[in-house]
Amino acid sequence: MTLSAAATAAGGRVGVAALPGDHRVVIEPAAEAWQLTVDWLQGRRTAAPDRTTLGS
Repeated sequence: MTLSAAATAAGGRVGVAALPGDHRVVIEPAAEAWQLTVDWLQGRRTAAPDRTTLGS
């Protein structure tokens, strides 16, 4: 079973975003992918307490 299948089976939410560039682009502050990463993380941080946030 894949990680995404296990998470979904456990009631979690799974999403995939294909971003241009290599695997380091999401940690490069000047890259657009970094802002997308920050936005995604903030969305998880402020989500309802349904155990789908990073802090749960």
